[in-house]
Amino acid sequence: MSPSFLKQARLGVMAAFFVNGAVLASWFPHIPGVSRSLALSLTILDDRRLRFRRLPDCRRD
Repeated sequence: MSPSFLKQARLGVMAAFFVNGAVLASWFPHIPGVSRSLALSLTILDDRRLRFRRLPDCRRD
């Protein structure tokens, strides 16, 4: 195997681990036990602003 192939493989593995770690780190505080133990407030983790609002029911009877 050539050194360039090994370098490319190592970079690929590093990128995969970095992405997986970033995803895990972004969802980790949303686990209830973790947020309680770290004393994270709901204002930090509140995502209700991002949810879609339900439209009023406009059906005709």
